Amino acid sequence: MSFQELLNQAYEEYEMYERYKKQKEMAVEDIAGPKGICYEAVKVSGTKASDLADIVERIESNTAGIAEIINKTLDELQCHRRKAYECLKLAPNTVGKLAVEEHYLKKKPWEEIALEQNYSREHIKKLAYECIRRVEDVMDKDDAK
Repeated sequence: MSFQELLNQAYEEYEMYERYKKQKEMAVEDIAGPKGICYEAVKVSGTKASDLADIVERIESNTAGIAEIINKTLDELQCHRRKAYECLKLAPNTVGKLAVEEHYLKKKPWEEIALEQNYSREHIKKLAYECIRRVEDVMDKDDAK
């Protein structure tokens, strides 16, 4: 896996992690929110307390699967981020290195990085891609040895 592919993988896993977290929050909201609790519905048996217990049980069952996926995704993300940070140690400390770290590993938008560094978006991306190329060149030289 090339350094660029590793960075892309980490970025995509970060997006998936955020998506699953939102999905978990939405599942809780759908079950425990106003739509999920219907006090006006005809009850076959039990009281409102048993209905709340059912709601808690449904929340736990629905979020358990999502939580497992979140944990798996988080483990993969941490593994890829660790590898990417190790590779980034090969690059000199430059604005490009900072941009790579901020964008791919912390999921900060290019525009925000450019604004903080007082560069244009295109120039920041160019510096980042130069840093990626340098890291890949060093990795290729190390593999050739």
